[in-house]
Amino acid sequence: MLKPRKPLPTSRRNERAKSHLRPTSEKALVKRIIRQLRKAPDAWVKKRRGDMAGSGEPDIERIRLGHVTMLEVKLPGLDATPLQRRVMVQLLRAGATVAVVHSVEEALDAAARGDSDASEEIIP
Repeated sequence: MLKPRKPLPTSRRNERAKSHLRPTSEKALVKRIIRQLRKAPDAWVKKRRGDMAGSGEPDIERIRLGHVTMLEVKLPGLDATPLQRRVMVQLLRAGATVAVVHSVEEALDAAARGDSDASEEIIP
């Protein structure tokens, strides 16, 4: 017969309950961001290639109303690599809005800024 499990201490129970709010991987965060970005009318959103052929390119490309926004997704506390930064500068010079984002909220803010006429650099 199985023994009943002891309840977790309150602090661990709260952590477990909140764990669904924090992405555990960059891939999971990218999926959440894409799901939200696709809700905008007239928006085209694509996850970029993650192989060597797409090395340095931002994770997400979004086009809405003729404005291009490129998003590099990183987990909180992490930053873009030097290669990614060089690519982002080239994209910025080409007229895209470029951002490094660490959450769905940051991605939505960057996308909203990208819908304006001016290209903008949003790299912390």
